[in-house]
Amino acid sequence: MVDDPLRHDEVAASDGGDVKIDRRRPGRPEHVSPHLIPLLRNAAEAEIPPDDAPVADRTQDDLGPAKGILAGLGLAIPLWGLIGLAVWWVLR
Repeated sequence: MVDDPLRHDEVAASDGGDVKIDRRRPGRPEHVSPHLIPLLRNAAEAEIPPDDAPVADRTQDDLGPAKGILAGLGLAIPLWGLIGLAVWWVLR
């Protein structure tokens, strides 16, 4: 094995013996779903089991996002007006 002066881990210090190192990135979870591995390796041929979760009724408000935008504008327009008045008063 070639000594690499930039590597300071077990691989650089070993002579090629049985050195076990964790090659996974730091912070990776220890447990990985066994169903996820074939899906990630070969997504075109992976068998995806059907989802048995019941379908929720469509009781969602279709205008919910528009109501949120209007509420945000109702709060933002007066706030920016007050900011504009404060800047005008300071620069006057």
